[in-house]
Amino acid sequence: MAEKEHQELNDLRREVDEVDYYYLNKFGELWRALINERKIIVKKIGEYKRHAELGITDKRREAAVILDRTEIGNNKGLPREVTKKMWEHIIEEAKGHE
Repeated sequence: MAEKEHQELNDLRREVDEVDYYYLNKFGELWRALINERKIIVKKIGEYKRHAELGITDKRREAAVILDRTEIGNNKGLPREVTKKMWEHIIEEAKGHE
């Protein structure tokens, strides 16, 4: 009986693994699409700022974007701290393309 219980446990764990891998794959696709689309726009923003002789970093804008996206994510059921850290990362990555 114990072996059957353990086999069932292993089967259930494999199901969890499959679900995790499936959604990680989908999340990876969405992440790359988001970053790539933002890169194109952020590059244009950087060009505009250089042409207008503006500073690259706008801390108020960054804070406003992070707060806005965190609130939207939270309203969609995403954990606030995870969403906040994700957008902090996205903004830091974008700075390399401005």
